[in-house]
Amino acid sequence: MLKNNLERISNLNVIHVTLLLFQILSLFFLKFNFLAIAISLPVIFLRYHFFENYQPQKKLAFFILLCFIELPFIFYPSAYNIFGGIRPHSLSEITNLFILGNILLILHFLINIALSRRFNFSEKKSFKEYCFKFRNYKILWWIVFITAFLSSIISFKLGVGVMGKKAPDLPFKIESILNHFRNTAIPFLAITLLDIFYKKRSTRWVILTGFLYFCWLSFETYIRASRGVFFVSGISIIIWALTCELINLKKASKIVIPLVTILVIMYPFISSYRELKIKQPHYSAADIYKEGIVKVTSSTTPIFFELYNRIFGAGEEVLKFTPFLKSTIYGGIWSDIVEVGGSSHYHTYKVDKVAKHVVHSSGVTGLADGFLCLGYIGLFLTLFIFSTSTFFIDLGALGFITSTSAGKSMISLYLALILFSGQGFINMFFYNILYNCVWPLLFLFTHLLTKRIKLFI
Repeated sequence: MLKNNLERISNLNVIHVTLLLFQILSLFFLKFNFLAIAISLPVIFLRYHFFENYQPQKKLAFFILLCFIELPFIFYPSAYNIFGGIRPHSLSEITNLFILGNILLILHFLINIALSRRFNFSEKKSFKEYCFKFRNYKILWWIVFITAFLSSIISFKLGVGVMGKKAPDLPFKIESILNHFRNTAIPFLAITLLDIFYKKRSTRWVILTGFLYFCWLSFETYIRASRGVFFVSGISIIIWALTCELINLKKASKIVIPLVTILVIMYPFISSYRELKIKQPHYSAADIYKEGIVKVTSSTTPIFFELYNRIFGAGEEVLKFTPFLKSTIYGGIWSDIVEVGGSSHYHTYKVDKVAKHVVHSSGVTGLADGFLCLGYIGLFLTLFIFSTSTFFIDLGALGFITSTSAGKSMISLYLALILFSGQGFINMFFYNILYNCVWPLLFLFTHLLTKRIKLFI
């Protein structure tokens, strides 16, 4: 018991000290602005309180949202000054962004404190057990991975899902169905299978599932020329392992740090591979290597900042969107966003001024999406929805969605994907209806595996 408590305190102190150092470093680059210091003090106190009283595994969704506020807003002045930004920003703009990030953190903490007083966090619901016979799960295993590789091969032949390349015009929304099946259904079902075999204490099937899943991800990375598919899916396994307490935060960091290091190294070469795949039919590994080196040496934006901005882009997006808002208080450009087909398109064609014929999407993060649509009111409203959701996810109080550790880990990933630079939050619910239909069905399917009904012969 004493050893576990000491290990927990050690882990929490490392996280708290790291975030505190980021905050102090940012204050240094902001020339220790008085208002920035004043708004940082309650954040330091509240952060210390939460890290001392909760384990990250127990409040995982809360800490995911915390990271997507800390790193895009609080750490931004440090990243911008050390590695250089994509576009120039004044000291006052970066200071205001830092202050905004602290306000968001305070609200996030206070919302969770208020909900904790109303609901007893210690009385979390236990996960349900999977009730089918073991052979039925083996059948499901074969179905999932056969359809996974088949869908990838079919997509490869049809040219579906290749990054930077225009999607083919296929009937009956086949292109969307294939993309959602590969992007969402297969990772979800793979995590569910890992969860089932882990709960059934079948180490051999856990290893086999993990190995085949990574083989499929490698194949997907190759045919899609994607820089993020392997990383995002790898993070989903880490989230699941933390949720079912297979690993602790210390072990998770030992996995994430090498994963991020590999991603940083491979990032320019995967980008080169994507460009060569589109431009010319025949190329070699040497061509990819040469193009990657050229990209590293000639890029005006450092690879680290480019990657940082790709994952934690909310801060940069808020700075980019501010000049386009008619009023930062209430926004007022909702009609303009609807006119171009959503905030992701507005970011791409109006803010970044990408030509219509170019196959590119700038995407939009969950928090910045609310800011673009409705100004600060939209940003704070979005934060309230996210923060409240993280509390009930961690509490396990979302019914069939959080009835299993696989479901709980995947709803945490779903939250991270919305916060990530992609479809955004408001944009996703209005312009990606099919995507919103896939997730509830997958949660329901996972829940049905805990019921004593016959799904297989």
